[in-house]
Amino acid sequence: MFPCTVVFLVNIELSLILILVTGCSLYLEITFIFLWFCIISFPLCFFKFLCRFLPIGNSKIVRWMVHIFFERRKTHL
Repeated sequence: MFPCTVVFLVNIELSLILILVTGCSLYLEITFIFLWFCIISFPLCFFKFLCRFLPIGNSKIVRWMVHIFFERRKTHL
């Protein structure tokens, strides 16, 4: 798995490519980057943090939450 900073930088690069291709305004682009970070990058990094650094990371509940999160992401993409 990639570190959180790499995931966030890739998201920014993808959105910058989007602005070049579609010609969106800068305001829309900043909004898109912010929403992309809030919806995908932050929850992903938060779950990874829970699983690695907190004692509850090994619990079945956290593993189940991570599994549900990834399954929902796959079905919506």
